Amino acid sequence: MGGQASLGDESSSAAGSELDEPLALPESITISRKSFEVHVRGYAFGSWGELVRALPGGMAPQGASLTSVRLDPLQVFAMVATLLMQICIWGLVGYFAWQSLGVGIALTSAYGGALWLCIGRVPPQMAGMLWPNLPVIVGAVGLQVSMAPGGSESLELPSPLKLLFCTIAPAIAATVVFMRKLPEDPDRAVLVTNLFVGLWASNLALVQSFDPGYQFFYWWAAGSLVAFGVAAIVAAVALSQFPGKWSSVELVTWTLNVGCLAAAVGVHHLILQGLWSDFGPTYELFGWVVVSAVSATFAVLGLRLNRTFPVLLSALGLFGVCVRLSSTAAAIAGDSVIVGLCTFGGLGLLIVLSAQRLLRSSDGPTGARDSMF
Repeated sequence: MGGQASLGDESSSAAGSELDEPLALPESITISRKSFEVHVRGYAFGSWGELVRALPGGMAPQGASLTSVRLDPLQVFAMVATLLMQICIWGLVGYFAWQSLGVGIALTSAYGGALWLCIGRVPPQMAGMLWPNLPVIVGAVGLQVSMAPGGSESLELPSPLKLLFCTIAPAIAATVVFMRKLPEDPDRAVLVTNLFVGLWASNLALVQSFDPGYQFFYWWAAGSLVAFGVAAIVAAVALSQFPGKWSSVELVTWTLNVGCLAAAVGVHHLILQGLWSDFGPTYELFGWVVVSAVSATFAVLGLRLNRTFPVLLSALGLFGVCVRLSSTAAAIAGDSVIVGLCTFGGLGLLIVLSAQRLLRSSDGPTGARDSMF
């Protein structure tokens, strides 16, 4: 009995080691500079297998997932800290705008100085998520300065041009100054968000200074958001295709994600505005065609550039299209619930087949390349 038990333990141990051991990985690999810039640069690999799987065509162990989305715990805590800081900054602005602007300016400036000292002493992963707060503080101080002359009793929001020169422009300038060291510190790539919002807000302030009608301003805001989003997407593609000192993984990721999100929100508002003004079947059909085209474009961008967030936006848009198709099919069949459910199932199978074909024609996202959103 004892010998049999020992043999069983050895066999189970051997089987366990075989299951734990990944497929044979190459002992050496050769990559081009372009592949290095697009897939490897700026990422710290924990093992040889992780590096191999990050490259186009890399083989993952049997039974392992080809994709993984991991969030650095430090970045998670930094996101929470950023939310709390934003509440603090704008809470101070709102409170002291009605009490004492002088105290508000001094307190906000002191808070910015303390944050500046703090960023230099925290880990890079956490510092990367804290950088956007500094341009926001600069803009908050400028907003309070622009509101100061009127006093608290006659407090009014500044004019668009005053808001542009006192708040938006200083925040953009601070963002550009902080981004100058981005090649040496890729974690500052999150400042792309500040730069994008600042440029878009500048555009809105200039247009608002001409006092346009509400309808025109709404269309302009949504349309310009789409235009800025497309420009950011083009910039991200250019950075990934023409590697250089600015072509870090982080910068490409943040530029692409911000551009895709802006384009998606802008298209959504353009379609909604059209539906509000003219809820016609033809326009509604056109709107869903646009949503489908945008979702397909995001899917291709995400797969080609190996980024997860555009694919997520694509999936959300695709789900909306499927809901609309299913409700239409059910209505055509006399409000048949069975037809609507079967349409959902058929579209699900179609998505599986289409996704499989797309993944075969692309590199496919892998663990190391999708570690960041």
